[in-house]
Amino acid sequence: TYVCIDTQASTLSALVGWAYTREYPDRNDLQKSDIKCATNHDESAECKVAASILNDIQLYVFCDKYNIPELGSLAVTHMKKTMAGMGDSRIHMSMAFIPAARLALSKFKESNSLFSYFAHFAAYHIENLRCSGSFCTLLSDHPNFAFSILHYAGPAKEKPE
Repeated sequence: TYVCIDTQASTLSALVGWAYTREYPDRNDLQKSDIKCATNHDESAECKVAASILNDIQLYVFCDKYNIPELGSLAVTHMKKTMAGMGDSRIHMSMAFIPAARLALSKFKESNSLFSYFAHFAAYHIENLRCSGSFCTLLSDHPNFAFSILHYAGPAKEKPE
């Protein structure tokens, strides 16, 4: 018997599915992540996007820990595709990106390419994110992430007066 500590059942199910098919597992019917949705929109698109991204990150972290690069790469590709499809929606940013970034930053080192990806994503969507108190809290909790965002930020649009 082998015990995977701190691993969700959905992550192990995804691993087993991939081991048999060598395809990225359809995780819609697997255990949902810890996203708490309001009762009036339990099945909203925002909640599904958030859960999908968090599941992808958890699977990537598992694959990194146990040296399963093929599945980890598929998880990253799926996560990026999902994030690209979020558009500029403020609700997607607050319900999906910010919790995903918080999880990612708690798991990734600054040298991880996903740390840079999240910083670049945040810089691109800064207009929507800067209105969020939870984004400001995220930056306070992870000051190196805030500095990484500046790497991708462009110059001010207007000259100071």
